[in-house]
Amino acid sequence: MHTITVVTETITPKQAQKYLERNVANNRPINDRHVAILARDIKSGNWVQNGETIKLNEEGDLVDGQHRLVGCVKADMPFTTSVARGVPSLDDVDRGKPRTLSHILSMRQMKNAVIISVAIRTIWRWENTNWRSAQIVPSTRESLEILDTYPIIKEVTRIGARIRHIEGSSEICSLVSWRLTQLAGLETTRGVFERLAQKNWDSLDDPLFRYHDMAMGAKVSMRKPGKLTRLNWLIRSIDAFMNGETHSDGLFLRWNLSQELRRLTGEPKQGVGLK
Repeated sequence: MHTITVVTETITPKQAQKYLERNVANNRPINDRHVAILARDIKSGNWVQNGETIKLNEEGDLVDGQHRLVGCVKADMPFTTSVARGVPSLDDVDRGKPRTLSHILSMRQMKNAVIISVAIRTIWRWENTNWRSAQIVPSTRESLEILDTYPIIKEVTRIGARIRHIEGSSEICSLVSWRLTQLAGLETTRGVFERLAQKNWDSLDDPLFRYHDMAMGAKVSMRKPGKLTRLNWLIRSIDAFMNGETHSDGLFLRWNLSQELRRLTGEPKQGVGLK
């Protein structure tokens, strides 16, 4: 019968480093992206003691918690957590199923939780990172914080979903809806996306029709364009429409990876900032 004791400790970066020096040899590799998430939460004050433990075996070796400890060192700030001593084996650690952001949103009785969780991560990345890097993602706390501060994200996501049958990517639909809403307001965004979703067009020179035609053609093409290319098509078409342009073909939409990301007229280079 193994005796496991659990105490609450405030672990400093120095103490975290000492625990890491006793890390078991067969522990899993460090995931730098996850460490970055934890470090941001610790540094920003978003870290919350939730009952999960740093686990040490009977010899005092670290068997679970290395990412939290490395995050503490990286943040260069202490954090408070429970520490369990006397855990018999690494084999039975991490047996629980992780709870995703969409699960948490569902527990809040939120409809379309999966799509909204995608939108939250996408919008957070646009506002806080280099958009071309998919390696940086928000923590659960950061995700819930942006949603609680900007509940309009739920409506922005709903509007963006109007053209998912055309675009295909919830990320692109929600991001463009967010960017246009931040710049021109919710009603303008709703009108633009309703126009994009229509089936009958008054003018074939409408830049939104040109996008619609190119995007639908791309869905059946043997050589499908990537997400960044399609994102830039959509941004360019909306910008052309907002500026009263007309186009007899889709050449104005063309974009390649060597170019800067397009933005709407009046929009700063990287997002429009959280207002």
